[in-house]
Amino acid sequence: MSLGVTVVLSAVGLTAMTYTTNNQRWASRQKNDVTAFALAEAGLNNAMAILENPSNNAMESTLIPASEAGAASAPYEGGTAYWWGTLDSFTKTWTINAKGVMRNPIGGRDVIRYIRASSHIRASFMQPPNNPIWNYVVSLQTGSTCDMSLENSENMQSPLYVMGNLCLNTPSQVSAGPLVVKGYLKLDVNTNVGASSSPINEAHIVGGCSYKNGPWHNPCGPDDMVFANYIDSVAPALTKPNVDLDGWYANAAPGPKFPCSSVSGTPPVFDNDGVRNSSVPTIFNLTPPSTDYSCVAKTSAGIVLGQLSWNHTAKVLTVLGTIYIDGSAMIDYGFQNVPIQYNGTATLYLSGTMLIKDTKFCGGISSDGTNCDFNNWNPNSEMLVIVAAGSGGQLPTGDSIQVVSSYFQGGLWGNYNIELDTTSQTEGPMIAGTEIIGQKVLTHAFPLIDDIPAGAPGVPVVYAQPDPPSNYVTG
Repeated sequence: MSLGVTVVLSAVGLTAMTYTTNNQRWASRQKNDVTAFALAEAGLNNAMAILENPSNNAMESTLIPASEAGAASAPYEGGTAYWWGTLDSFTKTWTINAKGVMRNPIGGRDVIRYIRASSHIRASFMQPPNNPIWNYVVSLQTGSTCDMSLENSENMQSPLYVMGNLCLNTPSQVSAGPLVVKGYLKLDVNTNVGASSSPINEAHIVGGCSYKNGPWHNPCGPDDMVFANYIDSVAPALTKPNVDLDGWYANAAPGPKFPCSSVSGTPPVFDNDGVRNSSVPTIFNLTPPSTDYSCVAKTSAGIVLGQLSWNHTAKVLTVLGTIYIDGSAMIDYGFQNVPIQYNGTATLYLSGTMLIKDTKFCGGISSDGTNCDFNNWNPNSEMLVIVAAGSGGQLPTGDSIQVVSSYFQGGLWGNYNIELDTTSQTEGPMIAGTEIIGQKVLTHAFPLIDDIPAGAPGVPVVYAQPDPPSNYVTG
């Protein structure tokens, strides 16, 4: 009897021991399963850290490996985190995969957990300028007696950078700085840079100065009618950024390759033949006085990529993103005394030319509603940059952009000349082969530009940022 009891008790004890061991193994397995999942989460976080790094462009598809076989990894105590992913450039969405591998403490296969999530990328529409050129009016021409001239009654208040020689013709003046001339400065009678009672802040004139065909002085000074708090003959470095016309022809939205997703009225025709060649013959008026239009480009998920919309009743042009028209455009509201406004930040590319005529086209309107607000416009929050690659046509030969009897606040880039005529006023940077400044023109001083619309020349990298991950799938 006692032997039987002993056998039974032994069997019970063995069963209990086996049960306890299995429970311990199961508990250990569960613990390591949790740890493996935490490692997978660490892998996902590592991938997101790469995409969120401000020095990275999250629209670059090679930022993280594309397959599990080539996954990036990081060791942690007891295991390893892996991550990889793919970018859908059309929807601008990353699919991110992560894997956590935990050594199995009881032998056998490692414990592996997976996570998959998605992250939509949102491009910033404003970027820090990579080149100080966007804080000047710039004349790029060199090799002539007068590469840039200020004509009758011109008052240059904007920061001015002349790559060649600058001539001031009677009567004209530079009343604010800084002024940079990499060639020489020639001043006619009744012209001046600053004044003895109100000198400009800086003058950097490399080739010296002459007033009324008098002797040349270097450095320049009061004998040359040049008055500045600081004068030297050393020009700050400035380089002309590349203009990526082909790249923006292919990627602007709205543009030739990314048409309007929603349309009202008659927006511009962006292209006619699939080639960047000024194929659109009709010059499009962005601000017609009696009709409206709207074009909004979106992804398949409904994310807005860009917009160009005009409301003639509100007198507001709404702009967003980078826009490309394979032709020419104009801004001609037709009422010189009625200011109109644009809202938003954008770069508009034209294969052709731009004419701004008989219009006060403002980034901000004064409180009394009668003028552009030249005292309070903030180009870091409201900024339209117009880039014109062509010349002639609707404009004088050699001009890319012409402003006639108009006011303009924003940025201008002309592949050839920018011409300001007949009582026009501007506020903002202008870069051109040469700046042709006509009679009774005023170029206002403008605030320091810390941010410039994405797509502007010299802003080649869009530091796109990812949304937090979503649509989790685990396994």
